[in-house]
Amino acid sequence: VAETWGNDNRFTFNTEKIVKPILAERLFLVASNQYYLRNLRRLGFKTFSDFWDESYDELSMTDRIVAINAVLDSISSWSQEELVSKLEAMRPILEHNFKTFLQLTQQKIADTFNV
Repeated sequence: VAETWGNDNRFTFNTEKIVKPILAERLFLVASNQYYLRNLRRLGFKTFSDFWDESYDELSMTDRIVAINAVLDSISSWSQEELVSKLEAMRPILEHNFKTFLQLTQQKIADTFNV
């Protein structure tokens, strides 16, 4: 997901860019502001650190893109069997995120981020 990008660390959640994979129950990596994944987790979403290195979320802008490319390279090297197996193992996360999104309210976002 190439999410809304900025040089600051403001968290912009409600865009179609992140909502689409969540509602479609698909995995995602996010190229956005620093700590975007951390903020998703604060809202109750689960991410995919059991399957790949998500430390890119803590890096500066340029380093983040390099790290995301390394994750994509790693994923692209998985065999067909590994892909099927990992996707099946991700199913609970994908379902959890879908349900979490359906229950998410603007009030929950405001309360989480003291807005």
